[in-house]
Amino acid sequence: MLRTKVPGRQGLDYLATAAITIPGVVLGIGYLRTFKGLQLPFMDEPLVNSWIVIMLAYTVRRLPYALRSCVAALQQLGFACPPPTVIADGPEISQVLAAAVSAGIDVVVTTGGTGHTPNDVTPEMTRVIIERESPGIAEVIRARGVQKGVPTAVLSRGVSGIAGRTFIVNLPGSSGGVRDGMAVLSEVLPHL
Repeated sequence: MLRTKVPGRQGLDYLATAAITIPGVVLGIGYLRTFKGLQLPFMDEPLVNSWIVIMLAYTVRRLPYALRSCVAALQQLGFACPPPTVIADGPEISQVLAAAVSAGIDVVVTTGGTGHTPNDVTPEMTRVIIERESPGIAEVIRARGVQKGVPTAVLSRGVSGIAGRTFIVNLPGSSGGVRDGMAVLSEVLPHL
């Protein structure tokens, strides 16, 4: 291998590694805050005590991106988030949601299963569990995607609502949909 003297080569090397370094630092801080109790001077207490992320996917191809987006967004917001639960679409969704409500989880975020295929039953299983719907939150999440130039965001059938003291929200399975949804949630959760 021959390395030539290209002007700006070192700058290009730094630029190329920044895409890996910055998320690594963010995840590292999130792990230290979550698992080691690291307190940073610019971050207050979490807005809620406990979160759970449920990833619903029947295609493994998109699983890591949406899941990582959701967990990273929660950690950036300073929330405690246990390891995500990964299940397939189907009746098991309502069982996992009911268990989260029984365990006293404050907020449950599901990703995936909100589309139009026969396997996408997350909204129906969520409606079985929630006692009162919060339709405005799901509408704003869809609208945020459309505002960002993704007209297919209106196809998400996600719902949100309250079961006991637990707030449950369905986000799309795409990483962009998760980012948009987490942005909306970061604005409204302090008021729940």
